[in-house]
Amino acid sequence: MGSGELNGGEFIWSGEDNEHSRGIGFLLSKKAKESLLGYKPVSAHVMLARFAGTSHNLSIVQVYAPTEDSTEKELI
Repeated sequence: MGSGELNGGEFIWSGEDNEHSRGIGFLLSKKAKESLLGYKPVSAHVMLARFAGTSHNLSIVQVYAPTEDSTEKELI
């Protein structure tokens, strides 16, 4: 629940404050963890992570996408 990290950034996440559902996260390899410049949980459904690259830095946006079987409430 909420947002945070485990094992010094090996797993970073963002999720609902009161439920264990509809969250997102990054499971990072050792190399990715070492190149992680930072991350920002924008909401329970959106997270931005920035990585150092050899010629350019890379930003990745992780977004929660509900399934086709989701209810209207879950889409919000």
